[in-house]
Amino acid sequence: MAFVWFPKSELAISSAIGNGALAFGNAIGFFMSPAIVKGPVGAYDGRSFPENWAHSSNPESEEALDEVTRQLFWLFFGQAAFGF
Repeated sequence: MAFVWFPKSELAISSAIGNGALAFGNAIGFFMSPAIVKGPVGAYDGRSFPENWAHSSNPESEEALDEVTRQLFWLFFGQAAFGF
């Protein structure tokens, strides 16, 4: 792609900037995901939630699944919106 857009004298620098931006974007995604998807904290009123929080034996499991579903929606929506 850089060969089409940039003159031959700028190919190296444009490729380096592109590779750096790719690594930076991956790092942002790595740190952004746990900041958005925190788990079912609201369903358990801020308490620590059990390891099997999604199991149907837990009374809060449906609310917890809804909460995590919303968190994942906003994570994927943000990735789609900022990825283009």
